[in-house]
Amino acid sequence: MVQVECFKHAQIKLSSLILLVGLFSSFSSFAEDAALEIEKATYKAEDEELIIVVKRENKNSTTIRLFDNVTNKMLTEKHSSDDEIKIKIEDISGGHVPCSVRVELDGLSTSRNVNKAPSNCSQYSSVPAGTTEDDAVNTDFEIEKATYKDDDEKLIIKVKRITENSTTITVIDKITNQVLAEKQSSDTDTEFKIKDISGEQVPCSVRVELDGISKTRNVKNTPPDCSQNANTSGPTPGENNPPVCSITSPVGNVVVNLGGMLDFSASATDPDGDALSFLWDFAGASDIRPTIASPTNIVFDQVGTFLVTLTVTDTNSARCNDTITVQVGDAPSNLPAKVSEEAAPGTSAAGNNQHVVLPYNDLGMHCGDLSSYPWSILPPFNTLHGQLIEKGSIGVNKPVLLSNILFQLQY
Repeated sequence: MVQVECFKHAQIKLSSLILLVGLFSSFSSFAEDAALEIEKATYKAEDEELIIVVKRENKNSTTIRLFDNVTNKMLTEKHSSDDEIKIKIEDISGGHVPCSVRVELDGLSTSRNVNKAPSNCSQYSSVPAGTTEDDAVNTDFEIEKATYKDDDEKLIIKVKRITENSTTITVIDKITNQVLAEKQSSDTDTEFKIKDISGEQVPCSVRVELDGISKTRNVKNTPPDCSQNANTSGPTPGENNPPVCSITSPVGNVVVNLGGMLDFSASATDPDGDALSFLWDFAGASDIRPTIASPTNIVFDQVGTFLVTLTVTDTNSARCNDTITVQVGDAPSNLPAKVSEEAAPGTSAAGNNQHVVLPYNDLGMHCGDLSSYPWSILPPFNTLHGQLIEKGSIGVNKPVLLSNILFQLQY
């Protein structure tokens, strides 16, 4: 009988303890909610802005992360020591707007429905606004903002990426393929400000390329004639412009006797007023490579036809080229008939004249294997490869190496 009473007494104490633990857990949860609160979560459709106001009890310096509560995609993060933090996300619309948001910091989390969210909210938040569904396959980076400010004649591009490795980020007009800006950066957030750009020079849509990945986004607030004439011959706004150069003497292609001498001269100007350096290359017909504008008494001591190249470079490494052909000695006679060849560049039969094939081989006609003795001589064969290049121009609009998934090369 005593044992039963003691057992009942123990049960009552255990029940009281469980009740106290439950009350304490509820109080702790309430205390956490009180320590962090989303005071405001509103979408402004007319401005395409999402505004979040977060309140917390302490003012320690910490990182606040904002998530779409439906898709779990992180929308942004902010470092702050304020007890009231305002977060504004611009250029967001339609299915990219979250139906509900979640805020996390210092191990605390709270959520709130977004006021005035569109009916298709959180439909595809994993795709940044203005991008295509194909772009969403890779989430290594996104074009966070692409806006044109007409009052300042300024194009602003913001790129956000996950990694902090140093890489080259290139911004391109998606329609005209004109390179607008290029920057070496190791930051997760990189901003481009392209100044003094207006009218036809403003891109309707931009493409960002880095580390072999490409993504696109439409530009907000563009003029009606955007991307109409981006490939102008004038200077590119806000960027270094390449010099302009030409060989002025000799005029045209020339013939010289073996051992004969020629004088050369060139003219060059730079749109930005940069200092210029010169380099002449005689393709093996002469042993020297002059670095002045007008080299004289150049001796040609090899028989053949040689392409003489002038290269002029400014202080920002932009360059221009000009060439002439020099034939040294008499042309050989009694040669076999010329084999048939492809259509000449620039003709209708040659295609759009926007590409060039660069052939190369990775193994010569003879090769000695130094890893064994005596040498094992490889059989006489050759391996021929080809690289397709999309033509560009000098300066920032460089030629592009195309992947073999985009074309078929026939020998």
